[in-house]
Amino acid sequence: MDALKRVMFPSDTTVSLSPAERRTLAVWAYKTALVLECVLPSGLDIPKIPKSMYEDFYADRKPPIVGVCIWTAAYNRAQWSGRAQRHPLVLDWHNPKTHAAVKTSHYSLTTFTAFSAVFQVLCHVGGHWRPLRNQPGADAFFLLPLWPLDNVGQSLWPAGGVALNNQQVEQLSVRQDFR
Repeated sequence: MDALKRVMFPSDTTVSLSPAERRTLAVWAYKTALVLECVLPSGLDIPKIPKSMYEDFYADRKPPIVGVCIWTAAYNRAQWSGRAQRHPLVLDWHNPKTHAAVKTSHYSLTTFTAFSAVFQVLCHVGGHWRPLRNQPGADAFFLLPLWPLDNVGQSLWPAGGVALNNQQVEQLSVRQDFR
């Protein structure tokens, strides 16, 4: 849990994270997202994480390789030391020739802060599954992918050297750049 302490309470401006440390962060973030699913108020439009995902996590002690993406970023905790939001995400996959929607995917997007870190967990919860982009778009260069693991060696946190403010965390929590 040293990696978690180093991103939540960084003593340096950058933290170097090994693949094993990124895995530890991913497991902790996924576990936290599962708990937040149980305690955050949810509207009818936010799909529930299937019970099987809880059972698999209990048995495997890691997020599933398929259907879950996890990222982290630095957070400038000017106002909140901890906050959490869940949003539904519906992606329609289109036929490239006719542009008609052919499949729909349902995801639960959980974004939460923990002192100087922000985590984001995307879980496929229903409908058609299709691989999503784990690498953030150009407008999200500050996100460090944690899961699925890529084993690229050491990674620097915060990615891009940027700490997000409250408005940026709010924008991040409703992003849709996963295709």
